Amino acid sequence: MKRVRVNLKDINRNPPPGSIARVKPPRDERLVQLCANVLDGRQPSYVRTARIADLEVHVPEMIPRVRAVLAETPSITPEAMQVLTGKDHRWLVYRNARGRLVMFDDYVVYVVALALGLTEIRVQVCGEARSDIER
Repeated sequence: MKRVRVNLKDINRNPPPGSIARVKPPRDERLVQLCANVLDGRQPSYVRTARIADLEVHVPEMIPRVRAVLAETPSITPEAMQVLTGKDHRWLVYRNARGRLVMFDDYVVYVVALALGLTEIRVQVCGEARSDIER
């Protein structure tokens, strides 16, 4: 199988033909609207540190697909590591009905973080203010 160098930043914008397109999760209009509302200031958010083991994943069936793509395209892993170590990097999460934080925006970096054995990550909790959970 021919290996192709892929820029991690382009995965969600313009997935190239071939296996990397499998990394893009299905579009969820509720999450698109939530992010738009947070960016526009219509809904609150805050940044905190979370244990990776405590996070759920919005589309769990994406994880095996991402692992397969990383195995086929190893050039993605170093780029994902750069993203993880970036000063402003954080995962977007929301709180589900059971009160658990759910990661929904960066499956590639999530899988790489697990593979590296990271235990904590900065997250931006969308749709709630810090004071909402302190009550």
